Amino acid sequence: MPDLRRPLTAGETAMVRSVFQGAIDTTRVRVVRGSFLPFNLQDQNTAMTPRGSLYFMPAQYRIDFSREDAGGKLFFIHEMVHVWQWQLGYNCIWHGLLLALFGGYFRQRAYRYDSSVTGTPFAGYNMEQQAELVSHYFGATQLGLASMTARLPFLRQVLAGFLQSPGNADLLPRRWFTR
Repeated sequence: MPDLRRPLTAGETAMVRSVFQGAIDTTRVRVVRGSFLPFNLQDQNTAMTPRGSLYFMPAQYRIDFSREDAGGKLFFIHEMVHVWQWQLGYNCIWHGLLLALFGGYFRQRAYRYDSSVTGTPFAGYNMEQQAELVSHYFGATQLGLASMTARLPFLRQVLAGFLQSPGNADLLPRRWFTR
């Protein structure tokens, strides 16, 4: 099957706006079925969002993520955080490469955050942690996922600046690695 490149659906655009308000130019975003990496080196169960477009391997690609179950919606919002980062000037390719080179993707270390530790600003998290934080907030507030609603006080505290002004580039990660 050849790669498929499409714009966001109306439902996906609504999901994006519900989280990022107007901070993402959704007309520039493309969802691609296929690998970003040459020779399909991308893991079959992943997505990559290096330059403001979402690359999903065929097993993960959906024609409309807004019609998916909670897991599909969380996956989509996670990747949209990387679009947000890219559009505000963050080099997702470079920082993703650094995470990979230093083992951040091994056992998914780059994604973990400790919700018992308070006081770290949103910009103090790496690119993957930021994507997890925003997607978990979405899961708690819009999908009503019990596993995420328990973290809601922490998520509101960490995301306070983002929720108030998602177009603020000062919120981009200042850390490239995990804690």
